[in-house]
Amino acid sequence: MAEMQVKDVQAGQSAKIAFLQSSFVAKGRVTQVRPGVVNGVVTIDVQVDAVPATVARLPAQVDGTIQVGGVTNVVYVGRPVVANADHEGVLFRLEPDGLQAVRVKVLFGKSSVNQIEIRSGLRPGDRVILSDMSAVKDHERIYLK
Repeated sequence: MAEMQVKDVQAGQSAKIAFLQSSFVAKGRVTQVRPGVVNGVVTIDVQVDAVPATVARLPAQVDGTIQVGGVTNVVYVGRPVVANADHEGVLFRLEPDGLQAVRVKVLFGKSSVNQIEIRSGLRPGDRVILSDMSAVKDHERIYLK
């Protein structure tokens, strides 16, 4: 796990390990966050529940997700590159016609690698542009083609 993301990981947290060569996903628990950093990466040990022998071949490519917390009743979007947790930002919200987008100020909340909470500025169901829009940051409205 990237060093910047490991600060909230603790032994006992639930985890899911997806075995990339199959569609199997194993549930498990974090058993250890190993000390030290190598090339910006910290090793996390996860004890997984039963894995079928046909899936548990070595070497196995895996993708792990560790739940470090949870929130309910929130508006969230995919995490834009320019978004920082607990900071204000600007997104372009698509208009209902899908042909225009308007600039809106938002307050970002908690974030993960690929999602971020929106504390204010958007409503459930709003669609936004997640691409880098710094080239048009001073425009209030853009027209899409």
